[in-house]
Amino acid sequence: MKLHVHSKAHYIRLEFEGSDPWNSQNFFQQLDAMFSTCKEVYNQRPRPVVFDFSNASRVDSSIITLVIQVLRLTEEKHSIAIVSPNEDTMSLFHLMGFGKLTELYSSMEEYESDSQN
Repeated sequence: MKLHVHSKAHYIRLEFEGSDPWNSQNFFQQLDAMFSTCKEVYNQRPRPVVFDFSNASRVDSSIITLVIQVLRLTEEKHSIAIVSPNEDTMSLFHLMGFGKLTELYSSMEEYESDSQN
C-alpha cells in the first residue's frame, strides 16, 4: 500500500493506494514510515487530516492502527475525516466506532463541500 500526502490550505489529505500492506516483507517499517510522514506534515502546520481510501483496494487492522495513531497525534485539536466509496471499508469503520470519533464521507467532493459550510 502506498501513501500520498497532499498538503492543502485547510486540511492534510492522506491518499492511500494499493492493496493489503501485510503482504509487504517490510510491513512494520512501512507502517512506521507512513506514521512518520503523517506526523512530520501535521507538525509543520496542524490542521484537519483526511484519510482518503478512494484508491485503496482493502483496509485492514494495520491501517486502522495508523488512523488511531494520527487521531492521538491531533489530540482531538483538529478533526480527522475518512473518505471511502467502498461500502466494505465504510462498514468496517462504522463497526469499529469511528462514526462517533470522525466524519465519514463517500467522496472527496462530499468532504470538501461539507467542510466549506
